[in-house]
Amino acid sequence: MRRLLAPSGWFFKGAEAAAAAEASARAAAVYAQWSAPLTGLFVPAVLDAAAPVGLGTRVLDIATGTGVAAVAAAAAGATVLATDFSPGMVDAAAAALAPYPAATVKVMDGTALDVPDGAYDVVLSIFGVVTFPEWQAGLAEALRVTAPGGRLVLATWTSPDGAGYFPTVMATYRETFPDKPSPVLGAGVAALSTPAKVTAALTAAGAERISVTPVEQSWVGPPAAGAVEVLAPIFARAPFCASLSKEELARFHLSLQAALERYAGDDGILRIPSTALVTLAHKPAA
Repeated sequence: MRRLLAPSGWFFKGAEAAAAAEASARAAAVYAQWSAPLTGLFVPAVLDAAAPVGLGTRVLDIATGTGVAAVAAAAAGATVLATDFSPGMVDAAAAALAPYPAATVKVMDGTALDVPDGAYDVVLSIFGVVTFPEWQAGLAEALRVTAPGGRLVLATWTSPDGAGYFPTVMATYRETFPDKPSPVLGAGVAALSTPAKVTAALTAAGAERISVTPVEQSWVGPPAAGAVEVLAPIFARAPFCASLSKEELARFHLSLQAALERYAGDDGILRIPSTALVTLAHKPAA
């Protein structure tokens, strides 16, 4: 979800650059608190699919976010390169990976990786490639840098609107502004949302021995009261929200708050079931 919200292709100068950097850091902090934990719940299934991952395994984590999967791989003894387009996310991942001297973090475009062909035994992309505007190019790059006979593991959402609170954000926007263009996370989210679609896309990219496993977890959010204010630094940067007037934004926030409160438990905490597809694919041996 976070990758969609990175200011891909945006350029800033002076005060605008400073404001953009501050917004990126703020979004990264909110993501680390409320979105990364959901990603983390799927990491064991991803590493199980990628096994063996241990001492000497070369791992690339594409669109690492705050580095949840990269940290797990590094803790297992792997040599890790974690990449992300967002400088704010890279800073967060670098801090998380600081205890691991065999781990490196770099800002990179996932559709044009500055990485040699076949350099990694295991390539991971947990809800990353799926949100790239050019997701086919992302798949091609991921497979290019995978070693012959190596493993590529993807995690993708089964909902075209993502997971956690984001489907509620999207549905509420559509209900609040029925005359506006319907927001989408990206063509890749829908294109990789079923086992058949993921298998077809990876086969077209040149992968083989593909297996897809659905995994369900629950996103646990903040208390329902005031949830929109807490989560807004992430979704407010999405183009469909950024284009709203102050009055429209206030109306949207009010509707979203009511929609989120339906998921509050007896303790007032938000909990929303989320299902992902964990896919293992192999690069043909040379």
